[in-house]
Amino acid sequence: MRGIYEFVEVQLPGLENRAYIHELEGKLIRAPQAPPNGVECLIAVDSGFAEVTYAGARLGIINAVGMEFMGKSRITVLKPLLLGKSIELSVEARAVEFDVAAQLLSASRGECVVLLDGTVRLNTDSGEYLRAKSVLLSTARNRGAAVLAHSKDVTVNRYSGLDVDERMPLFVAMEENRRADGYAGVMLTVPISDGDLSSFYVQYKPHLLPMYVEATEPLDPSVLALIGELTTREGYPLPLYVVDRLSKLSGDVIKYVKLSISKLARGYGAIAIHETLREMLDKH
Repeated sequence: MRGIYEFVEVQLPGLENRAYIHELEGKLIRAPQAPPNGVECLIAVDSGFAEVTYAGARLGIINAVGMEFMGKSRITVLKPLLLGKSIELSVEARAVEFDVAAQLLSASRGECVVLLDGTVRLNTDSGEYLRAKSVLLSTARNRGAAVLAHSKDVTVNRYSGLDVDERMPLFVAMEENRRADGYAGVMLTVPISDGDLSSFYVQYKPHLLPMYVEATEPLDPSVLALIGELTTREGYPLPLYVVDRLSKLSGDVIKYVKLSISKLARGYGAIAIHETLREMLDKH
């Protein structure tokens, strides 16, 4: 934590930094410390992916895992796809995650919370991503479910015009706010609404770097108290940690795919490998 303070002291301009931190404190709110009573469903989804190249063919492998922790249901999707110049594997993986989340949500009952790793908004024209995003948000809206997407990698500053990682000064502001009375609950920035989603930073526990979150509207801050109770000392919600571990592609899986492509190439020839793979993937 000391290193973060030193970073902010260097980056913020001169004697104005204390005033700036005080200004940021005015953009903070405290979530209710009691979680909601009616939540009957908690879903978390993540994916792992890898690219395999053989004889000029680029094959993507996506392993998406979704779990509903209260009902103990689980969906695993292992999807291969032939990559072209216009296909981004990370974007296609997000589409598969959204599909898995929508399936679990549709099969669930009662008030539900959905946790995702990474942002919902992506700058892409991928048809699969746009379709899956629309289906997930529509399903969540119809079910009255809260979708919260967490990201450690922030690419835009929403609360400051500083050319630094925005989480740094916000961390200092949150710690200053807590110091006044020893508050140990969930703290977040005032949500910024943008269409179907609002965005904010959240610090689930003291002394943690805040995370960037995109959430479906309207946001019930008490839901954050529930997630806070399930957050590790590293600041990551435990359900997301579980599906992250389960979705990682092992070296054995990647080796198996490489071996399969190698056998195809020997049987059909390297020139025909692209069409052979495409035909196989279209069938499955």
